[in-house]
Amino acid sequence: MEFSKEKIEETKDYWQPYYEDQILTDEDAIEILTNVYNLFKLLDECNERRKAREQKNKD
Repeated sequence: MEFSKEKIEETKDYWQPYYEDQILTDEDAIEILTNVYNLFKLLDECNERRKAREQKNKD
């Protein structure tokens, strides 16, 4: 997965206050972005499964 340099910089700027003991690198920002993406992907998959179960129970 690729992220723009702008998105990486935005991510570092946003999250840096939460990491007072270290300076976030581009690699850290990419890891954060990837983890957030994967979290929302998982939530979407869970939502789709829930919808499928609900539809199955209606039939």
